[in-house]
Amino acid sequence: MPKSQPMTIMTGGYALIPFSFLPFSIEFRILPQSSSILLLTDAKNKSLAQISFNRKGLLVLTLFANMSEVEQLPYSGKVVNDGSWHSLSLMIWGARLHVDVDSYTIFLLEGNVVRNLAKQLTNFHLSAIGCYRSATVAFKSLNVIGNVTLDACHFQERLLTFTLHYQFVNVFSNINKVDRILMCIINMYQVQFFKNKNI
Repeated sequence: MPKSQPMTIMTGGYALIPFSFLPFSIEFRILPQSSSILLLTDAKNKSLAQISFNRKGLLVLTLFANMSEVEQLPYSGKVVNDGSWHSLSLMIWGARLHVDVDSYTIFLLEGNVVRNLAKQLTNFHLSAIGCYRSATVAFKSLNVIGNVTLDACHFQERLLTFTLHYQFVNVFSNINKVDRILMCIINMYQVQFFKNKNI
C-alpha cells in the first residue's frame, strides 16, 4: 500500500485537486471550528457540492443546483473535528453519491442532481485548517494557494491544546447562568485568599 502523504493547511490556505478518479479518499485532523472541509467545483470554479462543519461539529452536505441550495445532515451524529484523525471517502456511481467517514456511510443521495454533478465535476478543494494525508491522492502534484505545507503536519500540539480549550468552552457554555455566577464568586474568593496568604 502506498505511503500516506501529509499536508498542513493553515489560515488563508487551500489546496486544489484536479478530479481524476473516484473514490476520493483522504484522512484529516482539523481544528474544531465551523469550516468547509471539501468543496466540489466545475471547470468554471462554480460550486457543485460542499461538505462542511456546522457549529456543533457535525458534517453537513450541501448541493448547489438550479440556483438553490439543498442541505443534508449526516445519518451519524458523530463529531469529527475533534483534533483526532478521521477518514473520508466520496464515491459516485451513476446517479448515486455516498460519503463514508471512518468507514460508516453518513450521506447517501440519489437522482439526476447527482448524475449532473458527476458530469460537471472538475476539482476538489480542501481548506479547513489542520492536517491531511492520503495514500491515493498525490498532494505533491496538486495546486496549493496561500499558507500550505507539504510533507508535514504542523498541528500536533496545537490541535490537542485547541481541542481541550474548545471542549472546556462547550462544557462551560452548557452550565446554567446561576452555576456560572457561583463559579465566578468562588474564583474571586480563591484569588482573594491567595492574595491574603501572599502565595
